[in-house]
Amino acid sequence: MPLRPGATLPDWLPPASRDGWTLLFGARWTPLLPVLEDHPIRYVSSANRTGHPPAASAADATAMFPDTVPVLGATSLTGAGRDPAGPPRWATTTLRLHAGGRIYLRRHGAEDHPHGSADRYLERVRAGYGGTAAPNGRP
Repeated sequence: MPLRPGATLPDWLPPASRDGWTLLFGARWTPLLPVLEDHPIRYVSSANRTGHPPAASAADATAMFPDTVPVLGATSLTGAGRDPAGPPRWATTTLRLHAGGRIYLRRHGAEDHPHGSADRYLERVRAGYGGTAAPNGRP
C-alpha cells in the first residue's frame, strides 16, 4: 500500500515499509494460531534466496533452501518431515494498491491461481472491492 508523504506512522510499521510503500498481511491460518498467539505483531518475508523470485509453493521453498532451513509444508506441523505432501500450497498473491485506486498484481500466488490469469483475477478484485485493475498486472 502507498504511504502518504508526511503521514505519521505507527511505531510497528517502519520495518515493513520501503520506498514509500508498506506490505500488510491480513491472514491467519488456523493450524498456526497456537504458534502466533503470543506475537501480536509479526513481520513476514517471502520464501526466497537473495536475488531469486519468491517460492510459489512449499515444494519450491524446500528445493530452494538447504535441509537445515525449516519450511512450513503440508507435513511440517505433524512432525512427519520436510516432504510437502498433500494438496499444493502457494505463496500469498501480492497486489500493489496505488493511491489513485489502481491495482496491479505484484506476485502470483494462492488467491489468483484459480483464475488462470492476472487480468481475470484483477477484474474479480475490482468488481468485488473497487479500484481500477491495470492491464496485464502492470503498474
